[in-house]
Amino acid sequence: MIPFVVLAGSYVMGAVDFADAAYREAWLHHPVLGDPSFDTFERYSHNPVYTGAPPYEWPVNGTLFRDPKSGRWYAYVSLYPKGYWPAGPTRLLRSCDDGASWEDRGIVITGDKDMFDGDGVSAGATCDASIAVDAHGYHAAYGWAKPDNSDGGIAYAFAASPEGPFIRDAAPIHAESAQPILPPGYKRVYASSIVRRKRDWIILASMSTPRNAGGMWAFIAMTAPEARGPYSPPIVLRSPQQDTWAPQPVEFFPAFVHGGHIYAPLTSVAANRGYHVVYRAAIEEAHRPEAWQVWQDGSVFHAEPNEWESRGIWGQAVAGFIGPGERLRVLYPSRNAEGMGTINFATRPWKKPYRDGFRLSAPNAPSLALLLRYFMELDMEIELKANGPWRFIWARRGPLGSDRAAADAEPSPLCWRSMVELRLAALDWSLSTYTDDGASAVLAKGMKTDGLSGTLALKQESNTATIVWNGAPLGHVELHALPGGLALVAEKGSYLHVNHFRVKGDERPGSEFLLPVEGLLGAGSREKDWETIPRGRYGNGFACSREDARAKWNFIGRRVRIWAPRGPDYGDAEIWLDGASQGHVSFRAGQDRDSEVIWESKELDSGRHAMAIVRLTGTMPVDTIEVVP
Repeated sequence: MIPFVVLAGSYVMGAVDFADAAYREAWLHHPVLGDPSFDTFERYSHNPVYTGAPPYEWPVNGTLFRDPKSGRWYAYVSLYPKGYWPAGPTRLLRSCDDGASWEDRGIVITGDKDMFDGDGVSAGATCDASIAVDAHGYHAAYGWAKPDNSDGGIAYAFAASPEGPFIRDAAPIHAESAQPILPPGYKRVYASSIVRRKRDWIILASMSTPRNAGGMWAFIAMTAPEARGPYSPPIVLRSPQQDTWAPQPVEFFPAFVHGGHIYAPLTSVAANRGYHVVYRAAIEEAHRPEAWQVWQDGSVFHAEPNEWESRGIWGQAVAGFIGPGERLRVLYPSRNAEGMGTINFATRPWKKPYRDGFRLSAPNAPSLALLLRYFMELDMEIELKANGPWRFIWARRGPLGSDRAAADAEPSPLCWRSMVELRLAALDWSLSTYTDDGASAVLAKGMKTDGLSGTLALKQESNTATIVWNGAPLGHVELHALPGGLALVAEKGSYLHVNHFRVKGDERPGSEFLLPVEGLLGAGSREKDWETIPRGRYGNGFACSREDARAKWNFIGRRVRIWAPRGPDYGDAEIWLDGASQGHVSFRAGQDRDSEVIWESKELDSGRHAMAIVRLTGTMPVDTIEVVP
């Protein structure tokens, strides 16, 4: 470390504050890596309104309903045991004072050992209920499953009151046992929302693999002339197998209706479930895939460091309903510090979804807030509150991606390469550099006693970096300026509230490199169907010779390049961009060659895109794609 020199004046005169909501789209929103959320939701003071207890420790998958006749609010809560199986019935909560207090009204939909959910000995699951009302009464679509989960699907029940008793139809709306495999492997329909339309009824639902084993998730619709059916076969509205932008891994449930539209939130099923994408369609057109548009990508909802929601969102997306005063009220499930499920409420103005300042939540794994701008020399200042350790990264040039192509994914260790990192803990700090191969070197470190919240100022000049924390110098070190991105990282269990993120600097062009596992995740491909191969841009890639081999990346940018190795053991593939073929590409070569650019797009409209590589012949290798934001 070289002697510290106090710098006169402000670091950020004339800087851009990227914590302003106007710059929300300057940040990466990713189902696994992280989502800096600018949402305006405020929690209810009486949370939680319900806490799980044995044998149903995990109450999740709730829906919210306001009765237009009485004005009362109802929450239909699914009861699951720890580990989810065997799932249980539906419990009803009621509020007669506009949500100020809630009372438990008991079980309203329950299984029967002698009906289709039972096995003759035990009743099965009757959960994930949603409610729609018409002149005749209250119609429920709910999920069902055998006690051993050998069969399941969705079913119908009717009541004259939202409090029941609900009379179940003798046969289900949909049963996995009667559903042929919907390629490449969808069979179980679950987590349904029922909506009345002018001339028919529509059910929106999730669809996954047999026994709802997961691995890939589709958002589907079914229609019927009457609420109880018969319903059409599933119509796939969004899935990873489509050649359009569709972030993964996400799962639908439940929808809500407002102003002639249906809103469908899909939530991440990664380790942190803080990312949501909300699709919207006109009610009368909602059975058509092309009618659905992205209404909100990220910044939907944030977690907070409350004891009753220590695991963040758990089990589903927020369940919304637009009530009086044009306010969006949501039910959200979580788990407390003891592992018990909790049911909670929050609200925001419908027409004001965003505010200045963002939250970054990491309840179950590290969470990354990545600014999609690139700087070399810079002056900046971050003002934040934190309850746990966090990192600030600059000169970041490493790749992005998940650690697995499956649920509960978290950022890949490869994300923490090619960067400069300042780490702040409660009592100490360190400044380190990381090379392309992950080797690290500590440039400076020390002790501190002023906590985790405050103001960080950084000045990166051509050959030195100066760091000030809460007005006191941390370090002035020799550090050559390199172009790269900026990022905040909340460590596992940490929550950041960033009030200001001011940057003034030498902005440079840059690229983001998405790892090969992102291609498998985006396509809904099982990692076990691929072999690991060397010569990737960041180490290993994947290869597959199955006839249906396919990889797909979802990205936001203006240009994309495909990197891949070549060799005598590889074949040919077709490239698809936003559903249009871009021609064929060959991975063949006389000898093995390291990953290189094998294809580049033309200039694209800045926005959401999807690029797929589909095997034609031989073995198809999959490596990295490079995106120019």
